[in-house]
Amino acid sequence: VCAHGNGVCVPFVTYNVLAPSLISKDWFPKSEENVPGSTTPEVRWPKVRGYVESAIKAGAVIALQEVQRMWADRLLKLFEESGYVAQCTKRDKSTSPCAFRQSEAPVMGVLLAWPKAKYTWTESQVDIKTLVPHSDPSAEYARARNRENIMVLARLKSTATGAFLWVATCHMPLFYKNDVDKRAQAIHMYLALSFLRYLATSEPAVLVGDFNLQPTTPQYAMAAEGYA
Repeated sequence: VCAHGNGVCVPFVTYNVLAPSLISKDWFPKSEENVPGSTTPEVRWPKVRGYVESAIKAGAVIALQEVQRMWADRLLKLFEESGYVAQCTKRDKSTSPCAFRQSEAPVMGVLLAWPKAKYTWTESQVDIKTLVPHSDPSAEYARARNRENIMVLARLKSTATGAFLWVATCHMPLFYKNDVDKRAQAIHMYLALSFLRYLATSEPAVLVGDFNLQPTTPQYAMAAEGYA
């Protein structure tokens, strides 16, 4: 993805790294059959690192989903050594770029990273479920209020041009089994876009991530058209 703002082209890369706790030979038997051990974190990590390194080489703004504690420290070290700033999901008041409560080791988060030399920045995050109105008692709103979906945002200022750009990433809930699920997912997508647009006002803004959507769905059309 390349977003144009004030004549500047900014490369973006978004990548779901597939959380180690969700990958097993039982879930991906063909992969295990073709390459024994390919579902283990030890075999997968060099490939994940290679993808991230290629994005770093391109100077891209990078968004990752399904980041778990097992790989978070490795990713942060890689970004730091590469001159990148990285921020990801925080579930406590730690000042660390990524923070998980000790009881939540398997929990997934999202991560946003950008080249330190190219931008100055401010960053924040919001749990989209907290934006869902409590005044509506319908089933889809109740479903949307009960699903955590933390969005990490950054306002980047180009050190070369002074132009501002907002970028955000999230991992939309996998809601698809019935109409209530689909409407709840649409609520999350609408609120993510609306909140980003509210913060950005007239400045360029890009939302990247794993949205768990098919191209034929109304939720996808909403995201693709930038409606908020």
